[in-house]
Amino acid sequence: MDGLLATTEMEWNGIYIDRERGERDRAILVDKLNALEEELVEFIPDLPKEIEFNWRSNHHRSCLIFGGTLGYKRTVQKTDEEGNPEYKTTTEEWPLFNSEACDPKYCRELPQSEHCEFFGYIRNDGVLQDTFKSGKRKGEPKFRKVKVPDLDSPKTYKEAFKFTLDGYLKPKEEWASSQVDAAGKCIYSTSSEVISELSLKYRNIPFLSVLSERASIAKDLSSYYWTEDDNGKARGMLTLVTPDSFIHHKLNHTSTVTSRLSSSDPQWGSLNSVNSGELLIH
Repeated sequence: MDGLLATTEMEWNGIYIDRERGERDRAILVDKLNALEEELVEFIPDLPKEIEFNWRSNHHRSCLIFGGTLGYKRTVQKTDEEGNPEYKTTTEEWPLFNSEACDPKYCRELPQSEHCEFFGYIRNDGVLQDTFKSGKRKGEPKFRKVKVPDLDSPKTYKEAFKFTLDGYLKPKEEWASSQVDAAGKCIYSTSSEVISELSLKYRNIPFLSVLSERASIAKDLSSYYWTEDDNGKARGMLTLVTPDSFIHHKLNHTSTVTSRLSSSDPQWGSLNSVNSGELLIH
């Protein structure tokens, strides 16, 4: 049982990780990844403005390489039964003429003046605005609050649209996934292994080699360093390092058919605690 005793002590002591070196190496890879993604931008086809192509999305990559349909939503203005555009309403004060509210655009304003007792609006046909005849507001012009369409606030809704990409290659059936595109057709794997195979076989498709390199770097970052998901949560091996730069994990004697040791279940993460899966020790 000497081997078990030895690995028990190893588990207790942990594996030292140079975190500063890891972060420096990660920064270099991030710079390379950003440069590759900038290079890939020129290969993005003309898409509706509502679709922001994402090279990190297997869904987008599959539709681009193998063909498929992307779904998106577009903001559309609502219309009434006669096809006229609809707007939200706002409240305006309209002057009263013979107790009827009138749109100010059909009137002009007469400002208060020492030469004229009346101030308010005069309608285009010469009629003066109604005024209060008595009380504290005697002589002041009368207004009524009126709801009118707010031309700066159209009523809108999201309408679903589809955009189909023709693709470049026919995928292998073994690459099929359980996901489907916006047209209900199969989405295929575009893993680093698939992209690498395609880049070697189809050298006439320029973005495949760049995409292959990008996929390799992205895999290294997510596995051996760390990346953030859409919710801002960090994942990767460097998240499992303790503040004193150690990883504590299980060392398994009987998990592999080749009798090699393997490690699993790291117990600590300084950024967040996640299980990185099983790592083989060669």
